[in-house]
Amino acid sequence: MRRLAVLVALLLFPACGKANTQDCDKGCRNYFQLHYWEAAEIEIGAAPPEQREELRAKKAAELEPRMMKNLDLCIQKCQSGAETSRAKCWAAATTTREAKKCEN
Repeated sequence: MRRLAVLVALLLFPACGKANTQDCDKGCRNYFQLHYWEAAEIEIGAAPPEQREELRAKKAAELEPRMMKNLDLCIQKCQSGAETSRAKCWAAATTTREAKKCEN
């Protein structure tokens, strides 16, 4: 009976402190968006002023499809190695600098 209780406990709490799917999804999406827009804004800023609005709209339309290509992999890696606090830190970050600090 004691073995059964230990087995149930191990099955119910396999990843104490590990990030869950929801936290990883939010964190990965925000992390990607911050990095995407940081690079996009550099490109947009380098474009002639009359082309910037069109380029920004193009970048906005490209964001979701590009993010979805690697989102599952990010979530899997997050779940296997990140703690809840790190995933929540990524989700709360408002700059790439803040997101990078979550790694420490």
